[in-house]
Amino acid sequence: MSVKPTEVHPAPWILQRHFDGDIDLDGELNSRFHAMAVLSALKARRLDASFGTAMLTTQDGAAALRVDVLRGGDQMDFVFTARSMLALKFSLVDIGTGQRARWLELIRSPNSSPAFLWGPTRWNSDYLIAVAHQYYTNLYAFSSNNFEAAARVTPDVMGELLDWLESLWISRPPSDETIPSKRGW
Repeated sequence: MSVKPTEVHPAPWILQRHFDGDIDLDGELNSRFHAMAVLSALKARRLDASFGTAMLTTQDGAAALRVDVLRGGDQMDFVFTARSMLALKFSLVDIGTGQRARWLELIRSPNSSPAFLWGPTRWNSDYLIAVAHQYYTNLYAFSSNNFEAAARVTPDVMGELLDWLESLWISRPPSDETIPSKRGW
């Protein structure tokens, strides 16, 4: 049985222009998504020890972004929803711990350079671009299946989302309270 090699496509035009230093990626994407929904509320929860979901919504509930994460970040889904009727799902897979930590660091930094969240196949799979500004963060999602979505997130909600993602993504050693004592055996 032979394994079919993965077809690698060149970078999309807009990314190539950004990498070449010819365009301001955030400015260009902002002009393409000029009326992004502003997500200003967040409800996050863990459904069990290995799965968490967060719902970011607009004030009127007309638009939402659901983020589903398997503990450790092995699988992440970003689902952009309009009017509870139409949803676009972006599935990010195989994103390493270092990549996730770097993405969190870039978004939390005071500069507003694009932070790419993608796996080893980069633009050949679904990916996310975030650009943090003083009063908002723009989230842009792209699929290799030719659909896109974007939303603007308020700083307090973005901070809560990043803290929640970090709690699921970055593994920490167990605390002493979770280690059973010998007396209990």
